[in-house]
Amino acid sequence: MLNIRKIISRVPVLNDLGIGERVGADVTRRIMKRNGEFNMNRAGLSMFERFSPYHYLIGLSWTRFYLVMILSYVVINAIFAVFYVLLGGHVLTGPISRSVLDRYASAFFFSVQTFTTVGYGNMAPNSLGANILSAFESFTGLLGFALATGITFARFSRPNIQILYSDKALIAPYCDGYGFMFRIANKRNNELVELKVTVTFSNIIERNGKKIRRYQEMKLERDSIHFFPLSWTLVHPIDKDSPFWDKDPNYFEETNAEILILITGFDETFSQTVYTRSSYQWNEWVWNARYKTMYVNSGREDLTIDLSHIDDYDIVTG
Repeated sequence: MLNIRKIISRVPVLNDLGIGERVGADVTRRIMKRNGEFNMNRAGLSMFERFSPYHYLIGLSWTRFYLVMILSYVVINAIFAVFYVLLGGHVLTGPISRSVLDRYASAFFFSVQTFTTVGYGNMAPNSLGANILSAFESFTGLLGFALATGITFARFSRPNIQILYSDKALIAPYCDGYGFMFRIANKRNNELVELKVTVTFSNIIERNGKKIRRYQEMKLERDSIHFFPLSWTLVHPIDKDSPFWDKDPNYFEETNAEILILITGFDETFSQTVYTRSSYQWNEWVWNARYKTMYVNSGREDLTIDLSHIDDYDIVTG
C-alpha cells in the first residue's frame, strides 16, 4: 500500500514564479529590469515570427510612437516619389523641372497630396502608369491612416498604471529590529483602489552540488490597501523566517540576490485591473538608512506630498 504522506512530502513546493530553479541559476544578470521587463530572449524563430508590429507600437512611449509615425510617413512618400520619377519626366502635369532633384521633389510632394487625398490641383497624373500608381497610393494612404487612427485610439484606451518606485530599497530600523523596505507612489491623478503587492526574494544557492535559483515569498507588514491616495512604504520585517536574517551584504552580492515585485490594483478610470512590475538587485539596497518624509506643509487644508522626494533618505548613525 502506498504511503501517501511520503509521496506528498517529496513533492517540491513550486515557488519559482514561472522562471525555474535550474534555468534561473544561469541568469548572471538581473532577472527583471527596473521597468518590469524580463531579461529573457526568445530564439529559434524567424524575424517575422517574433516581430509583432501591433504590440510593438502599443508598447512604445508616446514620443517614440510619433517619431515612428512621422518616419513611416516620410519613407512611404519618398518610395512612391522614386516610382513616379522612374516612370519618366512627363507622367505628371504641372511645372516641368529639368533636373532630377527638382523632379524628385515635385514627385515627393505630389505623393504627399495623393497619399493624404488632399489634391491641390497643381499636379496630376498624365499617363496610364502614373494613374495606376496614384490609385494604389491613395488606397495605401486610406489604409495607413485607418491603421494609425486605430492604434492611436488603442493606446489612449489602454489602461496603463504609472507607479513611481523609490530609486533605492532600504534596510532600515523597524520596531525593535530591522526591515527591508521600499517606497511607491501614484504618478497620475487617477484613483487606484484595492492594491495587492507580492514581493519575492531570489538568489542563487548550491544544492546537492548544483547551483539553483531559490525563490522565497517575503512576508510584508501589510500586503494590501483599499485606497492609494498618498505614498506607501512597503516593509518586510527581518525575523528568523526572513531571507535577510543573520546575513551581511557580501552574502547577497555573492548569491546575486534580487527582489521581484508585482503590484496589482483596480483603476477607477478604466474600470479594469492594472498591474506593474519592478525589482531591486543587491546593489540597489542601502543598509542602515531611513526614508525622509514626503509630506510638505503647503498652507492648505488638504494633504500634500512631494513626489520629487520619494528617493530621499538619511543614513542612520549610532
